[in-house]
Amino acid sequence: MLALSIYILGYSLELSSLTVQSMLFFSKIQYIGILTAPTLFMIFGIHFTSRQNWLTPWRSAALFLFPVVMLLVKFLDDSFHLIYASASVDASGLIPLLSFERGPPYLVVVIYNLIVVTVGNLLMLQKCATALRFTAAKPR
Repeated sequence: MLALSIYILGYSLELSSLTVQSMLFFSKIQYIGILTAPTLFMIFGIHFTSRQNWLTPWRSAALFLFPVVMLLVKFLDDSFHLIYASASVDASGLIPLLSFERGPPYLVVVIYNLIVVTVGNLLMLQKCATALRFTAAKPR
C-alpha cells in the first residue's frame, strides 16, 4: 500500500504541475511506486500462500534487482532519454498532462510488471482453488 501511495502522490503532484521539468521530476517519484508495487504484491502472494521458503535472502534480493536498476535508469533519464525518448506538456485539455514518446526500457518495465503481478495473482488463485476444494471435500 505504501508503494501505491507513493505512486498516487507522485501522479497527483505531476497533474498539479505546469512545466515539463516539474512533471518529469514527479514522474520519477511515481516510478518508485510503479517499480516496487508489483514485486511487493508478488511477495505478498508468496506469503499469503505460505510459500515463504521460496524467499531466501538471495531470491528476495534478486526480485528487487530489476526494480532498482530500472529506477536508476529512470533517475538518469534526463541525460539518456531511455524511458521517455521525448517529453512535453499537452495543454489541449482541462488539465496539462505529460506527453511523452516511450523508449525501449518503458516496454520492458511494463512487461516485467505484468509478469510479476500475474505470478502473484496465480499464486492467490491457486490458494483459493485449494481452499474451495478443501471446503467442498468436508462432510456436512
